[in-house]
Amino acid sequence: MMSPLVAIVVYNRLDETRKTLLSFETSLQAAAEVVIVDNGSVPEVKSFLGAWCSAHPNTRLIDLPNNIGCPRALNLALAYRNPRQSFVKIDNDVTLASPQDWIEKLLILEAAYERAMHTLALISAYYEPWQQQRIVAHSAYENLPLWYIRPIVGHCVWHTGAFMDKVGYFDVLAPNHLYGFEDLIMSHKATCLEMGMVAWKGWHIANIQRHSAIGTREQRDAHVAAMRPLYNARARGISRESIYTGPNGEPS
Repeated sequence: MMSPLVAIVVYNRLDETRKTLLSFETSLQAAAEVVIVDNGSVPEVKSFLGAWCSAHPNTRLIDLPNNIGCPRALNLALAYRNPRQSFVKIDNDVTLASPQDWIEKLLILEAAYERAMHTLALISAYYEPWQQQRIVAHSAYENLPLWYIRPIVGHCVWHTGAFMDKVGYFDVLAPNHLYGFEDLIMSHKATCLEMGMVAWKGWHIANIQRHSAIGTREQRDAHVAAMRPLYNARARGISRESIYTGPNGEPS
């Protein structure tokens, strides 16, 4: 299987972005291509990202003048994905704890599931406390390397090539959709397609923090509240006949 395309969307937060990239630096050498999308960050972040991409030949920088939102930014990165290629979304607020060869291991895992006719759609890295709370509630799965989970809400998510070929791109709920519901909508699509969603406990991330893609917590909460009715309507409308999203984020 071909190596994945990895996308990292950045908006300000220089210290967190530096920590994220440094922690993933070695492992991302196994990616076919890394696309960093800068959503109109402050000059010092732009300078850092430019230097980083110059030093890493497989990393492409999409430098935007304004914040177009996370879903649109991810769709710009997806323009570089090849058919059957997996897509990994990494937020700039996490660090990789283990293992450094997660890309190689996940490629093997994805291929094994396809051979067994149990195709996976989404694989989340494992982090606490969100997944841990549910593993405690489902103790029968505690000793398994994979834990079936729904929905996938993660800061670090592998989207399989078979799944992305079917669903296309991320939904943009409104022109001002900056943040929220990307992973939930993908989870609805995976359910509709009867494809698996799992967390792999061997792929451990840490340093979880909340996004600052909007501003203050109050501004973020208000934005999510405004987008929620649009998300609910899109979730109700997802079917096998309405599973694909175009490059501009519109259902088609």
